[in-house]
Amino acid sequence: MKNLVTGKYVVNNFDPQDVLYLRGDANYSRVHLRSGQILVSSRTLKWFVDQWSI
Repeated sequence: MKNLVTGKYVVNNFDPQDVLYLRGDANYSRVHLRSGQILVSSRTLKWFVDQWSI
């Protein structure tokens, strides 16, 4: 996974196949990865569904 720092934000690029599950929390999503890492995203669950064409 690569991190890209843009100003005060960090962009995490990860392979969708490394995702165990997503958990919604208001307008944020928690991305649980196989490595045990948990990322917090300002994207909604709907955004991930639309992007990943589940």
